[in-house]
Amino acid sequence: MHRAGWVRKLDFLGRIVLPMDIRRGLGIEKQDDLEFSLQEQGIILIQIVKKQCRLCGSNHSLMPYRDSFVCIPCIRELKAV
Repeated sequence: MHRAGWVRKLDFLGRIVLPMDIRRGLGIEKQDDLEFSLQEQGIILIQIVKKQCRLCGSNHSLMPYRDSFVCIPCIRELKAV
């Protein structure tokens, strides 16, 4: 992703909207957790990646697979195919 110079105003409650291009490019979805950090350069926004099954979204019985996780029930289902 490249720096495109997006400008957004705060609303009357102090909120900003992240541009759709940024959200799509980073895979940020509704209700995702984001962390704000104050640095000398400015405010840093960090996407908090929750551990969940890449296939069904479960957060139980997870096994790492490449750069994500897959739950054991999904692994069993895939092996049966």
